[in-house]
Amino acid sequence: MVKNLIAKLNSFKHWLLINLDTVLFLLAILIVDINTYHFGTMIGNYVLGATLIIVSLILNKPTK
Repeated sequence: MVKNLIAKLNSFKHWLLINLDTVLFLLAILIVDINTYHFGTMIGNYVLGATLIIVSLILNKPTK
């Protein structure tokens, strides 16, 4: 069961890597809307940049 879940997560991660530009673009739009509402424009942009860097680093880890 755990091996099945790991295999499904790896295939989902592979799909995300193929569509990385679309995923990051949609995530950016969502984060910009939330952060500008809560923090304002300047701090929202810094939080957006940091979040996108973290997400791209997580998605670009090599799989086994």
